[in-house]
This record gives sequence, structure tokens and C-alpha cells, in this order.
Amino acid sequence: MKKFLKWFGYSVALLVTLGVLYLGNLFFMKPLSLDHYLGKEVILEFLDSPEALTYMGIVDGFNWITRHQSKISISGLEDLEEDLIEAKKVKSM
Repeated sequence: MKKFLKWFGYSVALLVTLGVLYLGNLFFMKPLSLDHYLGKEVILEFLDSPEALTYMGIVDGFNWITRHQSKISISGLEDLEEDLIEAKKVKSM
């Protein structure tokens, strides 16, 4: 039993390490493939827009945690400038 728990602990530690390395590569470096990059960008766009989250119905069951339905996406001039800077950064990636 002790040997099983030891190998189980090593397996969990290995999976956590691989997960952290993958997510670090995905968010802080150039992703491994285009699919991973596009998936990350879709998730980040949804997190920026509470209206998109409500439209898709992704986190409606967790509104008591996220409070996304109490926010409105109001686009101002500053938001457009931020979006332009972000789009240039995404294009350079």
C-alpha cells in the first residue's frame, strides 16, 4: 500500500508539473500550435467581456462567484486604444 501511494504521489506531481509547464508556455511564451493559441485568445476575449459570458451561458450557474451579470461592457475611447494595442501584440505573436 505504501508503494502504491508513493507512485501515486509521483504521478500526481508529474501531472501537475507538466500542466504548469504547458500553461506557462501557453500564456507567457509562443504556444506549441495555432489551435492552442486561438483557444487561449477566445478564452481571454470571453473573460474581458461580461456580456459575451452571459450570451454564451458559460458561467451563469456561477454568477454568485463571478458577478459577471452585474457588469456591462461599455466601450470608450480608452477601451478602443487598449484593444488596438492588444491587437498589435496579438498580430506580432
